[in-house]
Amino acid sequence: KTVYGKTQKEVDIKAAELREMLGRGVDVLSDDSFAFWTGKFLDSKRQEVSSSQYRFYAAKAEYLTVSLGTQEIRKIRPYQLQDIINALASCNPHTGKPSSKKTLNDVKAVARQIFAYALCNAVVDVNPAEYIKIPTLAPQSKRRALSEEEQQNRIEQVFDSHLSVYAKHLNEQANILAGKTALIDRGLEGILGR
Repeated sequence: KTVYGKTQKEVDIKAAELREMLGRGVDVLSDDSFAFWTGKFLDSKRQEVSSSQYRFYAAKAEYLTVSLGTQEIRKIRPYQLQDIINALASCNPHTGKPSSKKTLNDVKAVARQIFAYALCNAVVDVNPAEYIKIPTLAPQSKRRALSEEEQQNRIEQVFDSHLSVYAKHLNEQANILAGKTALIDRGLEGILGR
């Protein structure tokens, strides 16, 4: 690898940095992009995780590759990753709304894993994703259980709609598969509607 500079002092500094990286075991000849190592990371995960988990990794990695895809992975700095997280906290490009803390944490986790994979392959000597901070003002998605009344209302809505016929048909098929005779053949149960 060749280093260039305007002065001899600048060349010496760059050469010393290069020797230091070589001493740490970093592959200084690798000029691979972030997208390349993201692809390698996803390829390694394809055989290790379920297809839904793989799609999760790919979706979260997409947020990163849009901005960093062509950039050399070794030259990516923590502020660049922080800028991506901050932009997602302001406006998610898929929804047009601010991203939830869970989404931000998921993107951070995938970034950490991509850089850890590159670190294991001696392409980088530090994981810049370790320094990402999740904005404290990011919205936190909240879920709650339905009350008994809300559950009953939803059930009644299904039976009052055209879906009730479909639900009865599915129930009949389940009974047939369980070895029960058809409702029509069950006399009293048919009259009672069971």
